[in-house]
Amino acid sequence: MRFSKSLAVAGALGLAVLTAAPAMADEIPADLAAAVEQQSPAPSEQPSEQPSGKPAEKPAARPTERPTPPAQTPEAGTGHYNVKLGLSTYEAKAGQQVTARVHTSHRIDSATFSSDLFGTRTVKLDRGFGEITFTVPAKADSGTFPVTVTAGGRSDSANLKVTEVAQELKIGLSTYEAKAGQQVTVRAHADSRAGEIIFSSDLFGAKTVPLSGDSDGYGVAEYTFTVPAQADSGTFDVRADANRFGKVSTRLKVTEVASIEPRIGMKHVVVPGESVTVDVVGDLRAGEAIVSGDAFERTYTVPLKDAGKGVGRATFTAVIAKDAKPGSSAVRADFGRWGKAEGSITVEADKPVAFGISVSPAAVKAGERVTYTVTGKAADAYIESPAFWAKITENMTLGTTRTGQVATNPGAKPGTYPVFVVFKDAAGAEVGRARTSVTIKGEQAAPSVDLGLEPRAVVAGQSYHAGVTTKNVKPGSLVTFTDPGGKRHYARTDAYGTARVKLTAPKGTKPGRYTVTAEVAGKRDSATLTVVKPAPKAQVNLELNPGSVVAGGKFTAFVATKHVAPGTKVVIVDPNGKAFKVSVNRFGVAAKRFHVPSYVKAGGYWFKAYVNGASDADKLTVRTRVVAQSDDFTPKGGAATGGGLAQNNMAGVALGGLLIAGGAGSAVWGRRKAEQA
Repeated sequence: MRFSKSLAVAGALGLAVLTAAPAMADEIPADLAAAVEQQSPAPSEQPSEQPSGKPAEKPAARPTERPTPPAQTPEAGTGHYNVKLGLSTYEAKAGQQVTARVHTSHRIDSATFSSDLFGTRTVKLDRGFGEITFTVPAKADSGTFPVTVTAGGRSDSANLKVTEVAQELKIGLSTYEAKAGQQVTVRAHADSRAGEIIFSSDLFGAKTVPLSGDSDGYGVAEYTFTVPAQADSGTFDVRADANRFGKVSTRLKVTEVASIEPRIGMKHVVVPGESVTVDVVGDLRAGEAIVSGDAFERTYTVPLKDAGKGVGRATFTAVIAKDAKPGSSAVRADFGRWGKAEGSITVEADKPVAFGISVSPAAVKAGERVTYTVTGKAADAYIESPAFWAKITENMTLGTTRTGQVATNPGAKPGTYPVFVVFKDAAGAEVGRARTSVTIKGEQAAPSVDLGLEPRAVVAGQSYHAGVTTKNVKPGSLVTFTDPGGKRHYARTDAYGTARVKLTAPKGTKPGRYTVTAEVAGKRDSATLTVVKPAPKAQVNLELNPGSVVAGGKFTAFVATKHVAPGTKVVIVDPNGKAFKVSVNRFGVAAKRFHVPSYVKAGGYWFKAYVNGASDADKLTVRTRVVAQSDDFTPKGGAATGGGLAQNNMAGVALGGLLIAGGAGSAVWGRRKAEQA
């Protein structure tokens, strides 16, 4: 058998692969051989157009299945080799990672990869093997990109198809010009594969926001920030970072503005030589405020203290010039570029000030503090009292009115003590004095509370009042009432120490005894509420006896009742609407005696009776008296003749337009009618 030198070289290369370390096998994936077969310039049914390093030998009668070994080159020394390139994938998306691997002679120590997708990279080879991993750019256009490797003067190439490109990254602001303290929203549209957007700016630092939505490969993220109140004016970058899918930025113009409108406050009416308190507020960044006034003794420069949220504040005492002219005078506070504030005061002509002193509260316990107020024009005021712990001296040059606090003597006994004040001028001469008093209270008696209910017995659904009477409790103290159901109700004591609330026994409450409580100032009292069964409805029956009378006769109206308490008033109404009240006796009966004048016309007349919502009516029939001619008849006689007026003490009652005399009467009437009612 004839020995071929080319086959020997190929065999040596194959042996090198087979005898390599196990790690070598890991570096050559299974798809590399197929990739090499697809991309290497191996012989096929058609002759290769790639030029050879030396004149090609005569091809065989038919193509061999084994790749033709590379021809020997001067750089390779002795032997033949090929350069074979393979890709981990031949179709990738923008942003995807791809690995390119090369296999050549073990004598070659380096290989150079190149492509428009990543430029040029050179790697060292290990026994003829090497690889690089690159990322398809996020902004790469779709299409086919060649990847080429060159080693020892030989090269091989493969095509990578990019099938998808990244969506364009966009950024926008809700406004592109804002003031300090204003809110601005930044929004980014990015490739949804980015997952999140990192917004950043000198105005708010960095903020990571997840992308939301997935419309045509786009995701949206937005973040709302507030321009710092102390931000300087200028233009600031606002950036959006979508990681490997790109970065983009825009600019926000910030116009400087004060965090608060400057203002000034002080007493509005002053007198020459008076000391007044001035309060100024402005932007903290101003650092200080320059306060001046036409009536001020001088101009004041005061530092601003941090009052929170970028606000600066200063409070100081200014002196009105002794020669200040009466009238309105301007006051100004200058915060530099952060604004100005203006106000005004009224200077009044110097008036005599009455010397005086007051103490508040007027009554305290021993050891408690009181507030004093002294008024007067002087250099100093000297205050003392047997009830005070110490003597006090006030500098009256700071104002005609001075206020302070002093503790009372813990050992002072209950009683009323005088309080004196002496005013002196700068030379020490007394110019005035005043006095008042303070009371030291004894130990206060313990508070007490007494709870009462009105009424104490109710039916379910009925309302009642719960009231308390207290002692040694301050007016306005909170009283807590607790009803039988546990619900709390509140009221405050009045000047007399009393308080009350209206409560209701819920409908459906079973008859029985229930407890209501009241608590105030740590003291508690309770009362019992009795829920009773509802009383039966009242019943009434009116009976006129006799029911038929002649004009000039008498009759009695009897009222029989049931379920009506003794003493209850029954109202009897005559036909003309006049009402008469009579009381029910212990048998439930009431009666009223009536007299019918002789001139009442014959006919029927209705009477009615009312009690506790129940009513009844009865008809009285009046007949004309028939008198015989032989009878002694006096047309203008008394009631016995059927004419004239009854001579008695009965009250008059209108009946059918006529007058009926009524008189009080009582009778015990049988229970028969009451049972019928």
